[in-house]
Amino acid sequence: MNFDNASQFVAQAIKALMLDNPIATALGILLGYGISGWLPFLAEVTGLPFDAIAQPQLTCMALSLVFINIPNIPKIFKKNYSTILPEHQEALDYVRGLERNGEITQLEATTLYREITKKVMKRLDVSVSSGELSPSDSEREAS
Repeated sequence: MNFDNASQFVAQAIKALMLDNPIATALGILLGYGISGWLPFLAEVTGLPFDAIAQPQLTCMALSLVFINIPNIPKIFKKNYSTILPEHQEALDYVRGLERNGEITQLEATTLYREITKKVMKRLDVSVSSGELSPSDSEREAS
């Protein structure tokens, strides 16, 4: 994993935890803080060496944050593979409707499809070396 992939993973994790589900994140932190307050009592009752944990508050907060957000963890790994914008899809559907109603010929529809495809391709950088499509710089700045 290179630095770009790692930083993208961290950004997705922060987005999934802080922006997509802030209530669960806040509850996880509060629950961890509460549990860390109960650690001395739990150590007496159970006899487990909880005092061996170097930073009990941070450890409890981190663990409770993970456990509360387990349903949100798949969002971190989910990628959006959609490469066509809704306005382009609307344009394609409009051309299909015109062709279906007989308002334009199949040749005219094919020409319009090619123009729409050219507009979509202008929005994407085609990497010849890797063969992958990625959003152009202007698209990255807009999002």
